[in-house]
Amino acid sequence: MAKLNKDKYLVFIDTCVFLGFYRTQKAHSLLSHLSAIADRIITTEQVEMEYKKNRQKVISDSEKSLVPPQPISPPLFLTDAKDIKGINRDINDCIKRIKRVKARLRNIIQHPQTHDKVYTAAQKIFNADNGFNLSRDKKERFEIRRLARKRFQLGYPPRKDKDSSYGDAINWEWIIKCSQESGNHIIVVSHDSDYGIISEISYPNDWLLEEFKDRTSRKRQLVLTPYLSEALAKLSVKVSRKEQAEEREAVAESAREDAKVIDMLEATPHTKEEIVRQLHERSNRWALSQSRLREFQDRLNEFKKTQVTLAEFQKIHQKLAELNAIKEQREDAQKRLAELESARARMAEMEEIRDRLSSPTPPVVLPPVATDGEVASE
Repeated sequence: MAKLNKDKYLVFIDTCVFLGFYRTQKAHSLLSHLSAIADRIITTEQVEMEYKKNRQKVISDSEKSLVPPQPISPPLFLTDAKDIKGINRDINDCIKRIKRVKARLRNIIQHPQTHDKVYTAAQKIFNADNGFNLSRDKKERFEIRRLARKRFQLGYPPRKDKDSSYGDAINWEWIIKCSQESGNHIIVVSHDSDYGIISEISYPNDWLLEEFKDRTSRKRQLVLTPYLSEALAKLSVKVSRKEQAEEREAVAESAREDAKVIDMLEATPHTKEEIVRQLHERSNRWALSQSRLREFQDRLNEFKKTQVTLAEFQKIHQKLAELNAIKEQREDAQKRLAELESARARMAEMEEIRDRLSSPTPPVVLPPVATDGEVASE
């Protein structure tokens, strides 16, 4: 490992910083400055793996947000209006442009070596042989993994409560070793709160700062920042005010989107666990940008569809209730009809009895009565 000048800085760039370039159009010019500090960048195979594991997914999420507008259907008497034709013409032009953008995104996914500027810049860092790259061919990786596994089991930062891998611990142990052997200060560029408080003025985690000084030097500095431009400035790389402002705006925009998502999660606890689980499955710990917000909006739309289905079900239930009421009325009418038929039969019987009683009674012929003499002669 190369020995650099004292009072100089080494820079560790976290995975989320590389992935963050896919979520904004701003500050991309900072990538061109990385070649100026190529000999001072700390990186690991872990960072490379996390970046390449998530790169396609982040780009794909951006593609899903490109939803083309639908042509409008005006009233028939306005079909030939110039404004309507102009609107539909602009919509068709927008649809064509979106198709071209999607084709460009697919090229970035399929051919990153020639179409992806972020991938090209990151790959130069991952392939660098500056002594601060913990690649697969370095024997130190076994010792670093052993130390990382131990601190992960003990619950030491940097890590999250639900982390199932010790990737951040590998990066941290390698950062310590690079500082020990080079005698340089360290700048950690990350949007990940595992390393400390990330804000306009960031602060390293208390334990990490104490550990860093104990294992390196009490005079050694550990700087935490979410801004790559700040790290470049400390290494005497000229960064324009415009680049600094664009990066700060991009980071602030991502922070606002994070806050929106958190508010939505608090408002809908029934979806919180599922969304949090998905967030933890991804290695990016910072930018809950449009893709994250869109995922929540998709869930909200599904919930709205459920509400529509429920309204339709209520209508069907109401119709069934009306049919049941009609059925009950029909059964009641049938009972009354049966009662009427029974009453009619009884009336017929009574009329028959009345007719019999009103008709003249025929005389009754009695048989002759025998006398005593007639009985004796017999």
